[in-house]
Amino acid sequence: MGYWDIVWDRPDVGTSHFDKLDGMNFGIVESGDDAVEVSFTKTWNVSLGADIVPLNIDKRYAES
Repeated sequence: MGYWDIVWDRPDVGTSHFDKLDGMNFGIVESGDDAVEVSFTKTWNVSLGADIVPLNIDKRYAES
């Protein structure tokens, strides 16, 4: 169990922003009898607002 976060600054504002990089969608990438890989994705677009880090994220977890 864990989490991933990011603190970033916009050059035009100068204040720090915090984003936990939560995934908006998830799916099974691969699964078998003894292993699974899950992908959590978040696609950035301007409608998310200026406080969201402008990155497309694909966090993956594999368990065997």
